Amino acid sequence: MATKLLKSMAFPVIFLSMFLNFCTPSISLHHHHSLPKSHHQNVRQNRNSLYSFRTTFIETGKTTPVGELDWRSDAAENVIEFRLRTAVIRSLSTSSREWIALGMAKNESLIDTDLFVIWLHGDRIEAKDFWTDSSGRLHKDKSQDYRLLDYDVTSDDRLELVFSRPIDTCDAKDYQIQNGTDHLLLLRGYYKEAQSDDESLIIHNLTTFAMKRVSLMKTLRAVPDLPSDVQIDEVLVDTITVPAESTTYWCKVYQFSRMYSKHHIIRYEAVVSPGNEDLVHHMEVYNCNVQDGQHLPNYSGSCRAKDKPSSLESCKHVIGAWAMGAEPFIYPEEVGVAIGGSGSTAYVMIEIHYNNPTHRKGVVDNSGIRFYHTPTLRPNDAGILEVGVVYSPNQSVPPNSREFVLTGYCTSQCTKSGLPTGGIRAFASQLHTHLTGVAVWTEHIRRGVELKELNRDNHYSAHFQEIRLLPTDVQILPGDMLITHCRYDTRSRNNVTLGGFGIEDEMCVNYIHYYPQSNLEVCKSTVSKKTLDAFLRHEGLGGAPPEEGLDQVRWDGRTKKLWQDVIQMAPIDTECLQSSGRPFLGDWKNQSPVSKWLPRPKRRRYCHSMDWRHLLSRTFLVK
Repeated sequence: MATKLLKSMAFPVIFLSMFLNFCTPSISLHHHHSLPKSHHQNVRQNRNSLYSFRTTFIETGKTTPVGELDWRSDAAENVIEFRLRTAVIRSLSTSSREWIALGMAKNESLIDTDLFVIWLHGDRIEAKDFWTDSSGRLHKDKSQDYRLLDYDVTSDDRLELVFSRPIDTCDAKDYQIQNGTDHLLLLRGYYKEAQSDDESLIIHNLTTFAMKRVSLMKTLRAVPDLPSDVQIDEVLVDTITVPAESTTYWCKVYQFSRMYSKHHIIRYEAVVSPGNEDLVHHMEVYNCNVQDGQHLPNYSGSCRAKDKPSSLESCKHVIGAWAMGAEPFIYPEEVGVAIGGSGSTAYVMIEIHYNNPTHRKGVVDNSGIRFYHTPTLRPNDAGILEVGVVYSPNQSVPPNSREFVLTGYCTSQCTKSGLPTGGIRAFASQLHTHLTGVAVWTEHIRRGVELKELNRDNHYSAHFQEIRLLPTDVQILPGDMLITHCRYDTRSRNNVTLGGFGIEDEMCVNYIHYYPQSNLEVCKSTVSKKTLDAFLRHEGLGGAPPEEGLDQVRWDGRTKKLWQDVIQMAPIDTECLQSSGRPFLGDWKNQSPVSKWLPRPKRRRYCHSMDWRHLLSRTFLVK
């Protein structure tokens, strides 16, 4: 099964060659097992209280976990510690033995991967640092940056390994752990000992391949307890049959119950019908801005249908957003999303994007979002601000491009118009593209000076779009500019990828969670109509609609570079929208983006010869 999986994922090799020399210390099974049992129990108990996060590895197509990984990090000390629990490694015969590896990678492949490999050698456990090259071939790292701190075989025949490494090893062959998405690999297999003295082993017959996307440097904040008066509402579609089409946006109106006074939403989470996990791409719930006593129709149907009631255009204020890979979102204890009461209504509308590329028929769905809300109000009302690129074919990605970047501006003119005098404080961010997005980041500019970025993910995956708490709240003032960039890899596509709503189209968005709530809902841009018309005329396609013109462009290297320059420097049309969906007063067409500002100094990497292993022993190894 694992071999078939590797072939299906186009891995270049199945047999990985390991060149192991046994000059580094190993741990004897007999020696370690001679320690008193109580010693092991105390170590485990102490360490249980140290770990901040946990994930479980499950192979594709299976349901039984093959391993659990706990971890905690200390950025100030530049160190991260892991505890891996999995089935014990064994000697399968006199010449065949098992190995296990934890890998870190930019994506789900075995290309350019950082691996910590553990194997059984005689009565000892060996553990070393390896890396794979662009062909997937394994090499022992000259700089051994992982450290095996401890291990145990538990009473239920589980192997428990504790190991650590610097967050930034300053080693070009190691994976650099950053804020953002990390692809973790859990591999198992067996090897046959060489019959020579060349101190080499050949790893083959991969038996386990499990991949999990996580954020190793996730912000850790205290999780407030749910109050005793918490109420739960599930905003779900009602037993609908998903259309057998590639892309469907389905809308359903719902009314929150028991909403006689203002409430705060303090938590929400996805409810996805079992078996439909691959169909539900993302969901948004909008509060509807209607007058007291006004009733909305109980509509359930396509969001693009011609018979969709016009009164639903009032449903524009986002109160919850979820995308594939996101976990339940819990608001910090000082904020909540206002719903109900004076000046607000209990009417909401859910919009679900279904991705059905194989046109499956007869699929019934009851998915949606579960909200936890309370009448016990918190100090601040939260809002969600959408920044990035307008959903429009005006800004599209050429085919066969490895690193093409789309850019969207939330201009200083728009933040002046929409933000309160004291500004807002961002506390979380959710980055969003479709299938070809590989990196997303948002720059923050104030009076011509670049401030700290407002979220960055250099290894972004459209299958892991979690809402990430920021390390500290970020103040955004009127007049600030937010510039969102998305990098795409379209080497697998021969036609242009248009901006738009379909899963084969592309998006570039950052949903910023903030407080106090303002009337600014959307702050995005796209290449101006005048600029696009001029570009198409230059390519001999004047007068063609954007979709047709961009599809007919001859996308050679020269044209791609010209189009990239247009996106980065040419005039833009902006969307500066209120919660009602109406634009703020102003001239939002054919604006010139600010292209020059004082850049923020790059973070200094402290690469020196300090023996960090001593630091690890002192800081992490609890005995």
